[in-house]
Amino acid sequence: MPAQALLFDPPRGVLIVSGAAAPEEWVSHLPEDVPEAERLRVATSMAQEAAGTDATVVLVWPEGVAPFGLWIQITSISNIRLARDFVRGDADGWIGPLQAALIGQGLEWFSPATDEDAASRWSAVFADDDLFVHPTLSAPSFSDLVMRRSFVESMVLPSLVIAEGSELWRSDPALASDVIVAKESWPQLAGAEATA
Repeated sequence: MPAQALLFDPPRGVLIVSGAAAPEEWVSHLPEDVPEAERLRVATSMAQEAAGTDATVVLVWPEGVAPFGLWIQITSISNIRLARDFVRGDADGWIGPLQAALIGQGLEWFSPATDEDAASRWSAVFADDDLFVHPTLSAPSFSDLVMRRSFVESMVLPSLVIAEGSELWRSDPALASDVIVAKESWPQLAGAEATA
């Protein structure tokens, strides 16, 4: 059975959507202060986006904040060096450590928009010698991206599980070997502590 991303007891406002039409039970897990028709519209729209990708799509809808999607790509690899090479090639600056309670330590970085029309992007990688797990999100502005990333850290990462059949997968701490990882957090992430 291929590895898959699952959520273990996620908080209200966080759910995995699939390419199928959004069932009513999804809507009940979204913020109660939003009319049911709007919750159903957003969940259905996100499910349609999910149908066009092989990534796991997580709908994140914090109370009082516009909803957004987190994409999680899971790929088989032959060696953790490939994950390190990807991080070094994709990250164009600061790389920091990222801890997820149930899958272990990974690496994260930001790619601010290069012009007005581009989106800012956040990426993370968790990996071992067999599996490459790559969550990403984007936002129209860097400040929105930092806010979304904070919601991912507080609402999604504590309940994110990668399962291979009945086994729970964990990232190899050796992922950070030979990658220059910052000792400090990204300056705009006030209050976030990061250690290499």
